[in-house]
Amino acid sequence: MTSRYVAAGGSDANGGTNGTSDAWLTIKKATDTAAAGEIVYVSSTLADVISADTTYTLAANVLMVSVSDITTTPPVTYAAGATVDGSGTSAVDINLSGNGAWRGFTFKSGGSTGSGGIALAGADANYMVFDSCTFTISNSNSGSRFTIGPAPGSAATTICVTKGCTFNWGTSNGQTVTLQSHWWDYGSNLHASGTVPTIWITGVASTADSVFEGSNLSALSGTLFSNSTGPTTTLKFISCRLHASVTPATFSAAAAGDVYFYDCASGDDHYKFAHYNFFGSTVATTAYYASAKFDGTNGVGWLVSSTANATFVRPYVSPWIDVYNAATGAVTPYLDVIRNGASPAAYKDDEVWSEWSYPGNTGYPLASFVNDRREVVSANADQGASSLATGDWTGSDANDWFGKLSPTGAITPAEIGYVRARVCIGKASVTDFYVDPKIKGL
Repeated sequence: MTSRYVAAGGSDANGGTNGTSDAWLTIKKATDTAAAGEIVYVSSTLADVISADTTYTLAANVLMVSVSDITTTPPVTYAAGATVDGSGTSAVDINLSGNGAWRGFTFKSGGSTGSGGIALAGADANYMVFDSCTFTISNSNSGSRFTIGPAPGSAATTICVTKGCTFNWGTSNGQTVTLQSHWWDYGSNLHASGTVPTIWITGVASTADSVFEGSNLSALSGTLFSNSTGPTTTLKFISCRLHASVTPATFSAAAAGDVYFYDCASGDDHYKFAHYNFFGSTVATTAYYASAKFDGTNGVGWLVSSTANATFVRPYVSPWIDVYNAATGAVTPYLDVIRNGASPAAYKDDEVWSEWSYPGNTGYPLASFVNDRREVVSANADQGASSLATGDWTGSDANDWFGKLSPTGAITPAEIGYVRARVCIGKASVTDFYVDPKIKGL
């Protein structure tokens, strides 16, 4: 790979071929000039000041890396610190686009009270990687934000990968992340400054599936995700640190998407799992549980709830529960459930029901599906009673309804494979329904 160099003593009239006598002066010159596959070494002490909106576009597989030993050819000592600094001028936007990678850089948008944001992977078909970079909104304007993907309203698709990065904010009043495309984050500090946004991600304007693993969001006590515009978005948070009182997600459209949490918590809890969408939520809890264990020892249950938007036609549907089944032949699997309250009635089969998937075909892995929902042309009926009672459910009492959800008849797995179940709630505003997330009867 060809190496290029940028240093404080350089000149953009140079060729960028070495760090002592032929270095470039500006990062903009480097991104405009470096050819596909080249590595650009930038002095970690360089502070490249900009005073106008600037776009930095990387050719395919260009790597921009901050180093401390710019005189060695090639450099051997990585050091973060090379900076693109627009903070001295109001309303300066930074757009980072192309199909390469940055390592160890700091980017500061325009300062003062004027707007000035930072766009990552800001053009169509970008695939960009940012490693150990720092991004700072340097102003207090409520319209400034981080944008992942191209400008709002475009139909472009990009992928932005951030690893061990730091995000700083100028104000909590309106600054947020506009999610325009896919964002995969690993181990970043997404609220590093003392200023924390009220809503972290909003302004979704295109379909965007994103994953955050090992991300630190522990200072954000507001809302993580608010989808008010409608495009379908799936967010997955894995082993992230959260604030104890954070609101996970709010939705204002049926097609707004889903948010999942896997082993995310504010403290030393390792059973946490949750799912949220427009119609309801599933949240792991230790307040009510029966036989399911999250670690083989400690019990965990699911609180499955619906919002006011759930109906028989468009119910809330929980995530799947899977169990590997190594036998064939007829079985009647089931889930134990309870309705908590002061002697509540049994749930009807048009209010709460289960759906089941199993390998019901011989010779190929084609799933078969059954459920215990009321037939549209039939009258509703109580769901079945469970053999469990108060002593079998931690947190329950004799006033609860103990039920079970099961296919209306035996099913016959024809092949080895997974039997799966999920719970549906077709009644609005259910908040008293708990599921033992363990398939029994196999």
